[in-house]
Amino acid sequence: MITKSIVITYLLITIGVSIYYRAKFHSLEDFGAAKISKTMNNKLLLVAAILTISVGGGTIFGIAEKTFSDSCAWGYGLIFAVVADILIALLVMPQFSHHHEFISIGDITYKHYGNYGRIITGIGAVLCAIGYLAAQISVSGKIFEFIFGIKCSESLILSYLIIIIYTAVEGNKAVTTTYLLRFVAMVLAIFVVPAVGSYKLGIDNIVNQILPIKYSLYNSELVWSTIKIALCFSIMGFQPSLIQKVLANGSTTEIKHAIIIKSCLYIFFIICIAVNGLITFCVVPPQSAAMPLLIMLDSFFSPTIQGILLVGLLSITIATAQTNLSVISISVVNDIINPLIQLNKPTVSFLLTQVITIISGSISICVALNFYSVIDLVIFMSGFWTAPLLVPIILGLFDIKISTKAFLYSSLLGLSLFIIWEYYSLSSIFGVSGGLIGTIANFLCFILVKLTKVRYKKWILDIAKPL
Repeated sequence: MITKSIVITYLLITIGVSIYYRAKFHSLEDFGAAKISKTMNNKLLLVAAILTISVGGGTIFGIAEKTFSDSCAWGYGLIFAVVADILIALLVMPQFSHHHEFISIGDITYKHYGNYGRIITGIGAVLCAIGYLAAQISVSGKIFEFIFGIKCSESLILSYLIIIIYTAVEGNKAVTTTYLLRFVAMVLAIFVVPAVGSYKLGIDNIVNQILPIKYSLYNSELVWSTIKIALCFSIMGFQPSLIQKVLANGSTTEIKHAIIIKSCLYIFFIICIAVNGLITFCVVPPQSAAMPLLIMLDSFFSPTIQGILLVGLLSITIATAQTNLSVISISVVNDIINPLIQLNKPTVSFLLTQVITIISGSISICVALNFYSVIDLVIFMSGFWTAPLLVPIILGLFDIKISTKAFLYSSLLGLSLFIIWEYYSLSSIFGVSGGLIGTIANFLCFILVKLTKVRYKKWILDIAKPL
């Protein structure tokens, strides 16, 4: 009863704060690329916002689950993938300084590939964001199932309704005012649980109960798994929600610094999350746990502390879900519908985003019901973004482009290989995601076309030279 009261009180308080600071937006620009620079120029808030997007409920529960059921390779892989995040911050983020006028992700590809690029980018961003949204709905649904003792389907619907209500009330401007509160709650939830668990069980006991094959890097199989997992995660950092946050903020220098700071904190967080999985393995070795963190809370904490920590976990999932709902709404309206049917009235566009929010949430519930593992869900759905679009978008920011027809073919190649790879479950055989295979194929095709074009131009110039 105490746990329920704490969670319900938190939900009511945060929604009250959101209403008080509610942004007065009536257009798509206000909703998605809100002028939040004055609020977000505070580096702490920027770090909190980006870290919340990067961690999310899927990472917290998913990595603990994989560590529990498999090995530490998932935590190790995610830590090594931080290198890719730092490279993105140092090399890619400065390129956004030339794109202050953009509202959505599709505006970037429109520059080089016109409406074809915009529509394809919009579809990819929507599918990827639906995956991340489904992960948050799945996690928060498990939390509500744990708190209220309701069925899985009922908890998913409750989770969906709460996220929709928060998004409708807040909008992007108001979300920033609650980021700091959520950041503090997130730190408490991630750090306190493994700290208390390690203290009560004893580090020596934990190490003795766990087989070295689960964590030792002297195991060649674990090292090989770590490399493959790191490669799969390394292409997922440059996701639509991060790009949308960059476009909304406008200050690429601040974003770059925030991502670097976030990456350092992220490593510490991943270690704590992996430790959660290991401790749960010691508490309930025979049991297959989809949510090890909830087992930890039930084993080591009083109802009051449980309520406080569950508030932290819920705050993360809600914040991440809101960000992805924003990406979905903006991408559908600005990148898919607008190129086909011009919506001249801003109020119509804004109303449409609200309808899309409800529809996308319903689709996300269906997606969540089809995946047992949160990490598997996110890796699969992100393939619709990385395989066809990651390469042309990043290279496009450096003004490296190919023809529109070649772009369509290379994107189709990446997407096709991703779908075939996943359809035949080759990822479970080779330990490499279809998204990574599709992205590599897209990159090779893109570079081949680019080099062929350069050599062809040189050949034409040589022929045109006078004798």
